[in-house]
Amino acid sequence: MKVVFLLPVMHEYDFTSQYETISRTCRELRTDFDVIYVLNGNMQKMFADIRNKFIENDSVKAIKMMSDVNEHKLITVGMRYCESYPATIVYSAKEDINANVIKAFITSWKSGNKIVYLKKTRTGFGKFIQSIGSMFYNLGIKVLNVYKDFSGETDIQLLDLEVVKTINQLPEKNRQLRILDCFVGFKSSIVNVVDNKTNDNKEITKKYTDISKNYKYSLIFFIMMLSVFVVSLGFEIVALAVGMQMGLVAQILLVAIILVSAFVSLVFITKTRLSYRIGDYVQVQEINNLDDKAEKYNLKLKIQ
Repeated sequence: MKVVFLLPVMHEYDFTSQYETISRTCRELRTDFDVIYVLNGNMQKMFADIRNKFIENDSVKAIKMMSDVNEHKLITVGMRYCESYPATIVYSAKEDINANVIKAFITSWKSGNKIVYLKKTRTGFGKFIQSIGSMFYNLGIKVLNVYKDFSGETDIQLLDLEVVKTINQLPEKNRQLRILDCFVGFKSSIVNVVDNKTNDNKEITKKYTDISKNYKYSLIFFIMMLSVFVVSLGFEIVALAVGMQMGLVAQILLVAIILVSAFVSLVFITKTRLSYRIGDYVQVQEINNLDDKAEKYNLKLKIQ
């Protein structure tokens, strides 16, 4: 039984070390594997280095875009070549591969799960802030009547062959198809790890961050409504503190503004987060064009 590692790459890095981690971990698990590097358009040198390094290794394959695109499009193009494998592990090159995560992914998949998510948790005060944010986010999802979001990584996860085929057959692609369980409906599990992100990789992480127009619009509207809420709530508190006399109608109107602005703020901060995680839709024709123009190594058959 062979799994494939789909590795989207948007910056130069030590791919040899990453491959050795994958190889060592799969040997321990007694699992065969292939690796598909999907490189952005400016990765010509790394594409050549991969070919030279693995010229006698049929398990390593590579795709290089002809232009620069976002990470989601790299993954979507690469998934077209994963339908001959029982499972696909998507693992972003923005961070080093964690051998324990790979082991947990494959173990969970062999136990029957079709999707395995990676969820990062923080420590100390960061964990408290993360918990508060998750509480409001989950509440907002209920208000919007959206199924639970596992809040897993969008570019590090395991997908069973059935899931890969389902996503590949859909007429439009976006990250939502892999992060919201309601859109695929397969048995899922979560691998939890402590987030060890440091400031050293901030510039690298920026290369992998894709912010959609919907995210920007939702964020602007959230800030506007939050400002209305803060101002109206502050006015109410001051009025009560100084004993300001307000008419019944004015008091009811002020309370209504506070409640409505709070509700709308909750909705739009949730939409902001969803827009960040979902990203923009990608049409199949665009993926076809990217695939047709891409330079490929050791991939002789084009997946239709």
